[in-house]
Amino acid sequence: MCVCRILSIVLIALLSMGFSLKAQVPLSNNTSHNNHINSKLPDDSLAVANDSIMPVFPTTASARDSIVRFNNLCLKCIAHHRPERAMFYANKALVLSQKHHDQDGEANSLLNLGDAYTSHGLYLKAYIQLAKSLKLKKAFLDSRITSRLYHDLATVFVRMREYPQAMRCFYKTSPQYEEHTLSGKKRHRAAPVAEDTTLFEPPEFYFETDSAAVISSDSVKLIAGTFSDQIILNNDTTLIDNSKVKVPSYPVAVDDIIAPFYDGKTAIAYGVIVHVKQPITGSRSPFTRIVRVGHMFITLIKFNADSGCVVQTFGFYPRKDNLFAATPFHPGANSFFKTDSLHDWDEIAGRFISANRFGKILQTIKLYDQKRYHLNKNNCTDFGLAIAADAGISIQKTWSKWPLGKGNNPANAGQSILECKLENTDTQSLSGLFIRTNFIRRFGLNKK
Repeated sequence: MCVCRILSIVLIALLSMGFSLKAQVPLSNNTSHNNHINSKLPDDSLAVANDSIMPVFPTTASARDSIVRFNNLCLKCIAHHRPERAMFYANKALVLSQKHHDQDGEANSLLNLGDAYTSHGLYLKAYIQLAKSLKLKKAFLDSRITSRLYHDLATVFVRMREYPQAMRCFYKTSPQYEEHTLSGKKRHRAAPVAEDTTLFEPPEFYFETDSAAVISSDSVKLIAGTFSDQIILNNDTTLIDNSKVKVPSYPVAVDDIIAPFYDGKTAIAYGVIVHVKQPITGSRSPFTRIVRVGHMFITLIKFNADSGCVVQTFGFYPRKDNLFAATPFHPGANSFFKTDSLHDWDEIAGRFISANRFGKILQTIKLYDQKRYHLNKNNCTDFGLAIAADAGISIQKTWSKWPLGKGNNPANAGQSILECKLENTDTQSLSGLFIRTNFIRRFGLNKK
């Protein structure tokens, strides 16, 4: 009994000594051990591991470093087509920046969160975050972030089929707008991370040419007022995401297209957009499933001095008087225009144009109202290319063959836009062109 009691006392003593030794291990050893583990983790795992180890940041400096790190991870995830992970990191950065009252960090986090939603095809959610960032844009230290914000808003608006708003934001990425409104800030240009820029290499080149609007210098001051942020933030129609709405096109008379532009109001700018829906996104194949050949249509916009605008979106169609009309067996048919304001598209190219060019486009529309449709030589793509030419947009490699026929077609026109095989004839480059593509469909990302 005595031996057992002695052994029990010795065992208890040894255990007590063990616990006291553990308690005396310096904190620095644990920290170095954690750092050794973290050094083996990839970037995104490291961010999560550090956050779990130290959920409350003791100083503003360390919090700022973490906000920057999370935002950088968000941008990397967007570039690698991982939108859900991008949303996670953007939200992390947003919570930290709000907690530490870091307005610059908050504005950047909202901008990145908007980009993450955009890359996932959630355009209405993207607009809400970008609009919040727009309210905080004074926190941005230089113009490159502000330009990226307007670039990304333009992407969201055009995907929601809010074409006037998209062109307003596109104008705000222009050097003219920066010269007039951002004179007190650094004018560094940088590539944005947004829906479409990852399609082109290098992205810096794409963004550099994605700016200049052709508008007279006398109008810049007036435009800056009528293209104000207040219009972007207060437009009720932006609460509707038209990207998911499917409404059939309906016939429209040529007079009903042209007459609204003669509204008696002073115009300060004109814009044109050509849209292309390919039969197979990202392919030059001129048809799929025999009957799917795609479509090309246009949008015309007149911006008025009272901050209003007139917008018409429509295309050139064959009138199917019989079963074989406008087919390879019988390529000719009567023609008519149809509204396409909610028509789906894969690629767009647009720009601001002069009043003279706009008037020439209206004359071309009247001319096409008298023309017959012909699948091989006067189809919807021929109409779209004619309008593009009047607007000073030259799209290359739009022609190919198909069974029993050949000619311009949406597949090749859209693919040329996707591959940047087009130019602004005024600058003989991409400068001044508003180019966007269907990022979601191109990379097969799922919408939720």
